[in-house]
Amino acid sequence: MILARPLKIQKMRADGLWGTRTIYDAFAANVAQFPDQEAVVDPPNRERFTDGAPQRLTWRALQNKVERLSALLYQHGLRRDDVVVVQLPNTVEQVTTYLACHRLGIVVSPLPAVYREHEIGHALQVTQARGLITATRIGKHPHAAMMTALRAQFPRVHAVLAWGADVPDGAIGLDAAMAQVIALDAVQAYAAGIDLCADDVVSICWTSGTEALPKGVPRSSNEWYWQAKGTTEAIGMFPGMRVLNPFPLVNMGGMSFAFVGWLLEGATLVQHHPF
Repeated sequence: MILARPLKIQKMRADGLWGTRTIYDAFAANVAQFPDQEAVVDPPNRERFTDGAPQRLTWRALQNKVERLSALLYQHGLRRDDVVVVQLPNTVEQVTTYLACHRLGIVVSPLPAVYREHEIGHALQVTQARGLITATRIGKHPHAAMMTALRAQFPRVHAVLAWGADVPDGAIGLDAAMAQVIALDAVQAYAAGIDLCADDVVSICWTSGTEALPKGVPRSSNEWYWQAKGTTEAIGMFPGMRVLNPFPLVNMGGMSFAFVGWLLEGATLVQHHPF
């Protein structure tokens, strides 16, 4: 899904501002160059706001999780240019989900953890999303149960996937599924053949603006890279630098600095929650 006009793409590339590397390409480069370097770290208080003990993953270990999750997304019918609405706290699973979607050309639409049925329903309607990914709980709120109930109003959504324990009926438990033997051949062949480029839309983030309902803002890898570059250069980010993420990893600030910037420079992302 390319929304930028051909003349704009041509000009930005001619000016040296845009290139050919996708967000997933940046991730793969870090895996190849720094396989045993620590890539992402959970908040130490993780068990207070969602299920599971805190994790610390190297780039190689993160790749393993991304590969397996992308296979599960593929098994459940999600494909290139499908939109998936994601509502997760700042955890290892959050970046795993984003990267698995990017690998398959699935457009991620991340929502703030405080959004409820009204805002989520609006996002589902606007994006015509095909999937929902969340946690069984964020804080005390049962997000997976909320999502499965909401799904009945949106027949286009054919899968609700949830990280965590006690997954409600109607949702697919990702922790349990990730613990099983997962065949990778089909998803590897699919990912190798979809020919994504840096101008394909990778995300739809949301801004409330100054009035009315939240507004979706689609962005490609190239558009994210250009925004993130200014931040990483200003702070002198470098490979292995430990970067504390104080932002919700769903909005423009969080995504450009703590997700795309982290991938661009091969840093170590230390997640933080709540905000």
